[in-house]
Amino acid sequence: MLSSKLRSFTAISLMAVLLGTSAAGVYAAEDSSFESAGEATANIVSGWNLGNTLDSYGTWINKNGGTKAYETAWGNVETTQEIIDSVRDQGFNAIRIPVTWSQHIDSKGNVDSAWMRRVKEVVNYCYNDGLYVILNVHHDTGEGGGDKVSWIFADGTTYSNTKSKFKGLWTNIANEFKDYGDKLLFEGYNEMLDKNNSWNEPSNTSSYKAVNNYAQLFVDTVRATGGNNISRNLIVNNYVCSIYKSTLDNFKVPKDSVSGHLICEVHCYDPWAFTGTSSVVTWTSTHDTFKSSDKSDIDTIMKRLKSFSDSNKIPVIIGEYGAMYKSNTSAIAEYASYFVDAAGKRGIKCFYWDNGKYNTKGEYCIFDRKNNKWKTSITKAIKKAAVPYSTQGSSAPTPPDKPMYVSGWNKDSKGWFYISSGKKVVSKFKTIKKKKYYFNSKGYMVTGVKKIGGKKYWFNKKGALTTGWKKSGGKWYYFTSKGAKTGWKKIKGKWYYFIPSKYSAMATGKIKIGGKTYKFSSSGVWKK
Repeated sequence: MLSSKLRSFTAISLMAVLLGTSAAGVYAAEDSSFESAGEATANIVSGWNLGNTLDSYGTWINKNGGTKAYETAWGNVETTQEIIDSVRDQGFNAIRIPVTWSQHIDSKGNVDSAWMRRVKEVVNYCYNDGLYVILNVHHDTGEGGGDKVSWIFADGTTYSNTKSKFKGLWTNIANEFKDYGDKLLFEGYNEMLDKNNSWNEPSNTSSYKAVNNYAQLFVDTVRATGGNNISRNLIVNNYVCSIYKSTLDNFKVPKDSVSGHLICEVHCYDPWAFTGTSSVVTWTSTHDTFKSSDKSDIDTIMKRLKSFSDSNKIPVIIGEYGAMYKSNTSAIAEYASYFVDAAGKRGIKCFYWDNGKYNTKGEYCIFDRKNNKWKTSITKAIKKAAVPYSTQGSSAPTPPDKPMYVSGWNKDSKGWFYISSGKKVVSKFKTIKKKKYYFNSKGYMVTGVKKIGGKKYWFNKKGALTTGWKKSGGKWYYFTSKGAKTGWKKIKGKWYYFIPSKYSAMATGKIKIGGKTYKFSSSGVWKK
């Protein structure tokens, strides 16, 4: 979603989901047991958008800040496993991850490795929690001009000039994720406009052909990468994801090498009289309470979507919906409940748009990610309305048998771990960028003073092996790269003794060493 949706429309993204039948091992090749489109939509309870995060862009962003500079450019914090866990704990079992690739690809669509790694990390946070994950191409489409970075437009000439780049981008993405199971879905593009930035309907009907061409190219490209992508659920959109009858009638569902695997994803911000603010909605008056007229508008929309779904034999989901905050949280909860119920009874599942701007008037946000604070009246309303229409009910998502990780450092709710040659580093030291770490029997990085192989070692708060003086358990130790020093040690011209029988604790007072009594000060210095 754009930061300002200044239009009176309800958006539809048509999501082509290619099916198989059941969850597969994440490292396996093509799995013919992927679930169908109907099964996927039936299993989804409700979804949430990680908005204004990996979809952020700007020519003003300092590239030297790395992926974090882009991810946090629009005011949100870096995404963590804890944030995704919190989304899951609110009852959502699906997450849509909007991603803008434009500033991270070359002219052939090849993706910068650091950006791809970060996207993969965030996907893994969701996927490893057992959530359905929608990964898309976001503000590469949308409005053009100004500081925009869009390069995909509903325009015949643009399609001819960018189809190779578009194919290259999706080849990169599909290959990177080809071994993931059926909980991962791809969405080919977000809200595609013509070059006149025409919302609702294009300026010229020729734009429909361009959209349909991109949709077909997306499906063909992903399928060609093989592996689990042969049966992966894919998402394609109609013109600007609009629910206008003309845009729906002119959308052509792509041909596919497999059948029965398409889903339509809907973006719906109607009824604008309730969901919008007076500064945005100029074509009608707005109100803060949820009225019967709003319910009627929603019912009309859902009936239209159900008709479209039935006539095209395609399940529909709503990939974006929400209401601008006007100090009316209770009314938004009432709206969300009615909206989700009206959709659910027609087999349509919904994803709330959240841009992270908590309690800011005119913005869409139900989750303060920085402080892990939710508008629970809204999330409870969504869950209560959604659960009856899901085959999973209120059951917690089931994590995959084989979680997916990026090579190198990873983090989950239990701590940091390191993947080398496709496996966790377990019960051993590992030197990484000239620093030494230790990973315990479960593969997690240790910190503090730890006993390893009969010796004590000191690891700082970031897990790196550290040397020098350290007090632990009321006793002082002197650590070297080979563990706590044992026996006599001269440090800065003074002698100390570290007792072997006490895991190398520094000696103080009188003690016997080799049958001879020695005296040490309270600071451990030998008194000759």
